[in-house]
Amino acid sequence: MHDRTAGLRAAAEHATVFLATLDERPVAARADAAAVRSSLGGPLPELGEDPATVIDALAAGAEPNSIEIVELTELPMTHMRTTAVQVKVRAVGKLRVGGA
Repeated sequence: MHDRTAGLRAAAEHATVFLATLDERPVAARADAAAVRSSLGGPLPELGEDPATVIDALAAGAEPNSIEIVELTELPMTHMRTTAVQVKVRAVGKLRVGGA
């Protein structure tokens, strides 16, 4: 069975490291949407990737002082009997490009 929590654990580990140095980080956008799209090198794939792999790649490829949450959306999953929500987080930051 596919481990559905691997992405959450990877994100939590990276978030813990991030929060440990929060007081030292500047809070400001360093790139606009066009620059972020350009740094991705092309269109995004139709199918998703393994969540833990994506989180690890983003954490490894981002400039540590540039990551910022720009959007957080909670969507109620009304078709479920619980109070479950789908959470979408948009984070932006300066990517290390060219081995920098």
